[in-house]
Amino acid sequence: MINGILDISKIEAGKMDVHITDCDLPALLDDIVTMSNQACVKNNVTLNLNFDSMLADIKTDENKLRQSILNILSNAILFKCKTSS
Repeated sequence: MINGILDISKIEAGKMDVHITDCDLPALLDDIVTMSNQACVKNNVTLNLNFDSMLADIKTDENKLRQSILNILSNAILFKCKTSS
């Protein structure tokens, strides 16, 4: 949480470093699903990953993209659990 606040402060100050590299998007998404599996099991949520086979490498800051998607997915899992109760 503290890192998130620090990142927001860096963005607002225009001091956020971005490191653009080639990123294997399907592998990144698969890794994120694997990382989220424990939260899904704990919260009785099923997560399926389906993507177009034409999905390819992209140029991005892989760490920031990974963190953004993980944050969105974590919130979705928690929200799903709160609305299901």
